[in-house]
Amino acid sequence: MSNNIYFTLEKCGLAAQKRVLHIQFSNPDLTAQVFLQRIDGMHELNKGIHLQLICLSTSMNIPLKQFIGSQVAVDIVNDKSELNRISGVVTQADVGASDGALTIYRLTVEDATALWKHRRNSRVFMNMSALQAVEVIFQEWRERSPLLR
Repeated sequence: MSNNIYFTLEKCGLAAQKRVLHIQFSNPDLTAQVFLQRIDGMHELNKGIHLQLICLSTSMNIPLKQFIGSQVAVDIVNDKSELNRISGVVTQADVGASDGALTIYRLTVEDATALWKHRRNSRVFMNMSALQAVEVIFQEWRERSPLLR
C-alpha cells in the first residue's frame, strides 16, 4: 500500500490538492502522508493561535515525535477564492482510531511564541522602556530559534 495519501485519494477520483483546506509540514514526508480533514481553533489578540487539526493518513505507524516541533502551514480558501494561510508549530500530537486503511491523527498547532510558556526566566531591564525590553527578548529568540527567523 502506498504511503502517499494524495496518490491514494487521486486513484479514487478525489483531487486532494484542490480542496478548500490544505496542509504543509516543514517535513515533506509528513506532507505526503497526512491529509487535513478538519480544523477547529481560535486566533485571539494577545493570545496567538490555538488550532486542533484532525488529519487522516494511510500510514498507522507515523512516529508522533515527527510531528512535534514541525512547522505547519494550513491554507484555507476563502469566499473570494483567495488563500488564507495560518502557520504555527505542532505542540502536541495524538493518534486516534484506525480502521486498517485510514488512521486519525489529532494535532495541536500554536504560534511559535506559544513555546515561551514552557520556559522559566526572570530578568530585570534597567533603564529600558517596555518596547526596548521586548526588542531585546525577541532578538535573543531570533538568534536561538530557527522558528522565528
